[in-house]
Amino acid sequence: MKFFAIERINKIFFHMVNRLILIILITASFITCAYSMQLHTEIQKEADTKVHKIYLLHHDFEFDVYKVSPGDIIEIINQSDISHSVYIETPDETIINIDEKLYVQTPGVSVRWKVPESGEFTLRCWIHPVIHAKLLISESID
Repeated sequence: MKFFAIERINKIFFHMVNRLILIILITASFITCAYSMQLHTEIQKEADTKVHKIYLLHHDFEFDVYKVSPGDIIEIINQSDISHSVYIETPDETIINIDEKLYVQTPGVSVRWKVPESGEFTLRCWIHPVIHAKLLISESID
């Protein structure tokens, strides 16, 4: 009689464990699916983001004025044969270092910055103070 009671307890125990494992697997599947959908949405948003290439040519930017929209990305590409260190000055004169890890932009290197709110910003070079360009950020650009 004891044997049958122990066997029945074992069956009930293993049945409960199996159900618990099944619940954990189903929950993990839902969480993974939700995270994957969120990640896909974020990747799609980035893929839809407009990237503006801004070239540094020797001792100046290619153009004096660049027009972009909030949420766009600017990519500053050093095509000169000298190093630069580009930063951004906001309308309230706050300094933004585009890449906190890369203060010197050697020839061929590019840095990216996601454009925040509207306003008139200035691109500048720490190494060469004469280098500058306007970055006009408005809701609609032509």
